[in-house]
Amino acid sequence: MSEFHRTSKWGTFTRKARPIIKAQLPLPCVNAGAHPTCTGAVYPDQVWHVGHIRSHHLDPLAPLTLQSVGPSHAKCNTRAGSVEGGKKAQRIRRGGADDKRLPRGGSGW
Repeated sequence: MSEFHRTSKWGTFTRKARPIIKAQLPLPCVNAGAHPTCTGAVYPDQVWHVGHIRSHHLDPLAPLTLQSVGPSHAKCNTRAGSVEGGKKAQRIRRGGADDKRLPRGGSGW
C-alpha cells in the first residue's frame, strides 16, 4: 500500500465514494485482467475495492473525483498495485526513469 493510500484524504474519500459506487453496480472492473480469475464485471455480492482508473496514475496530484475511481475486484486491485509498486522499485534501483544513460553502480568506469 502506498503512502497516499494511508492518508486520511484517501480514507475519507473512499468511505464517501463506496456507497455511491455500490448503488451503481454491476460495473466493469477498473483493473480488469490484472488477476487470472477476473470476470470483467464487479457485482454487489463480490469483494471489491475502490480502485484508481489508470489515468489517475499518470497525474497523482489530480483531485480525487468519482470520475477518477471505480470498482475493482479485491484481487485485481491488490495485484495491480503490487505490479505498479514493483515497477517503481525497479526504477529506483536502476537510478530513476530519467537516468537510464548513467552508470548503475560502482565507479561508472
